[in-house]
Amino acid sequence: MTPEIVLVWLGTEAQLEASHAAIESWARARGVLVAEPAEARAPGAPSTGLAYDPELVVSIERDLELARIADAALDDDAARAALGRAARLLADHAELPQAAWLLAAHERLRASVERRGPGGEGAALAALARAEALEGSVAPTYGDAGARERAPAASAVASARIVRGLEPGETLVWNGEPADPRAVVVPPGRHHVVVLREATPRWAAWVEVATDQAELRLARPPIAACSADELARVRAVRRGVVGAETVRCGDWAVARPRRGGAIAIARCFGASCGPLLPWRASWGSTEGGRPQPSPPPDDGHALAWAVAGATAVAAGCFVAWRVGAFDRDPAGPPRFVYEAPR
Repeated sequence: MTPEIVLVWLGTEAQLEASHAAIESWARARGVLVAEPAEARAPGAPSTGLAYDPELVVSIERDLELARIADAALDDDAARAALGRAARLLADHAELPQAAWLLAAHERLRASVERRGPGGEGAALAALARAEALEGSVAPTYGDAGARERAPAASAVASARIVRGLEPGETLVWNGEPADPRAVVVPPGRHHVVVLREATPRWAAWVEVATDQAELRLARPPIAACSADELARVRAVRRGVVGAETVRCGDWAVARPRRGGAIAIARCFGASCGPLLPWRASWGSTEGGRPQPSPPPDDGHALAWAVAGATAVAAGCFVAWRVGAFDRDPAGPPRFVYEAPR
């Protein structure tokens, strides 16, 4: 079966089409097939990029508006029903970039509704604290200024947390704002986390932070080897390849277009890449330039070949000894004697 390697193409679709013959020629010369990087992450992970559904946002905002109208009309049952629908949608769709702000609006409306219930002052204060943890302090609306004054400020209980689980080249967005994973100053409670790679959302979730929790590890699946996510940082500079330091893909290549349908291509094994070398479809199976790096040795096969080679050498030496190849000539080397004329 012909082995398959992943090809990272650093060019446009039109340039890829024009360079197709050169790529195929290069692959045939090495007895391999080329394939695009897999889009999917490891099992259980979303596909590359998180889809954004504007209709979903409209539905959540509609329920929040209905809850706001019902709250103003003192219709607590209708307000709770609308808030419940919005909360369920937000819990299931952490990929929305504005999810933290929408949930904060939900909690502020919930505080207004809870305050009218029997013994609801405590529930209202808790809802306001959750809203401040997500969005920070905002100007109070009419009717909730007193409760806002009695609610503990989220900033008063905030502390620095270390966030782990990001990979090189990724950016952390915490509650809708870029954050430094080495020191995220947040209060305890529920928070919204988005991980960006190349400015594209790759993972999102709601996380719970405990009061005494100094470190938080994001429970995200690992990036699959040879996937588009793993190879997203690979770039070509002059005659070399950069951004492959953390790549685990066993056998892959990087190519970029050149004039006349030619390509510059480098073969890589894991994080080690050779130089970018020119190639044309008409060059057949001979490649010029410096050699590409050899693949990592297979220890099992290398040992087997070493043993077989040593055995063959030993057998040859034994046969040569038996036939006398190492014996000295009894007559000794030829001697030349000079005698003077008589």
